[in-house]
Amino acid sequence: MWPEEEDLPGFYEAVKEYYAEVLDLARHLFRLFALSLNLPEDYFDPMTTHPGGIARLLYYPPPKHPLSGDSSPTVDAQIGLGAHSDYECFTLLLTSTTPGLEILKPSGQWHIASHLPDSLIVNVADFLMRWSNGLYKSTVHRVINRSNEPRYSVPFFFSSRSTTIPLLKLCQRAYRKARRVNGSLYALANISLRG
Repeated sequence: MWPEEEDLPGFYEAVKEYYAEVLDLARHLFRLFALSLNLPEDYFDPMTTHPGGIARLLYYPPPKHPLSGDSSPTVDAQIGLGAHSDYECFTLLLTSTTPGLEILKPSGQWHIASHLPDSLIVNVADFLMRWSNGLYKSTVHRVINRSNEPRYSVPFFFSSRSTTIPLLKLCQRAYRKARRVNGSLYALANISLRG
């Protein structure tokens, strides 16, 4: 449901234009992933012709008790979105003027992500991690608004179209048997597991 044009002039067109631009960027990023895996640049093109792509417009109100620096949240009310990983191939996150994204480092410590105005953060998601047999790691992250300001976020979740995709040969390892991955079934399983 969209607001009426007279209530929010230009909103629908701006969101539609943004969606088209990040969709093009996501397809280009898949070409870069292909090159990084020593595959032909267009390897993923057939799988991204009609991809799954969802953009969300999120609002995080300012917390009643803002946190300072790298202090840990003490109550759920301070956490805008708890620790999780995305289940698509990757997420493009338009940075906010109000920081809030935190990334779990391999050490188990949380890192407050840098936020450069008008830039994007790319988070690898579960499906690409599975598809690459762990060569690319899914990004565990959370959102904590540590400021006195509201936070707006525009994640774009990108996935391949609903096909069964063989595990990339480059990513096969002796200790893991190569299996085919069905994009739709993988996404549905993750949705049902996450409640």
